[in-house]
Amino acid sequence: MVQEEPLITKNVDASKLYKAMDHWPATWKGMDADIATGRKIVEVIRPFLGALVAHGQARSTINRHLNNLWLLGGEIITRIHHDAALRRKRGRDLLLAFVDDEGGPLCRHIHTEADQRAFDSTCRKLARYLVAKTQTKIERHLASQVKARLPKQSGSG
Repeated sequence: MVQEEPLITKNVDASKLYKAMDHWPATWKGMDADIATGRKIVEVIRPFLGALVAHGQARSTINRHLNNLWLLGGEIITRIHHDAALRRKRGRDLLLAFVDDEGGPLCRHIHTEADQRAFDSTCRKLARYLVAKTQTKIERHLASQVKARLPKQSGSG
């Protein structure tokens, strides 16, 4: 279990979750460079966790996702030690190198199929969130480009 004492009370407090996430890069650290990479990962994961809280997910669901996200970050940092090129990726791109619509990587700290399925579920949800967020940004950008190219309309009167 990742958290020794529950962070979530009856009402989920995202700020407590975010504060706990500030410590994650240090827990994943194998070498000093891992801290900066871990921070990039946390920076991308935070809004995803905030979205789960905003959508009213149950405490147990949020705790499960929180634990799985912590495992994912640690697994990514470990794998970066075997492929240094990954360290240069932006946080979002780094996460998407490991999560997709099928789940996440096999995690060395997961020992049962049920736990791996739960982990994969979190990874799929994160992948969908990251892809949807990117599509929304692209759509807004394209809409602004189209609007900028339209002739200005004079007021009717």
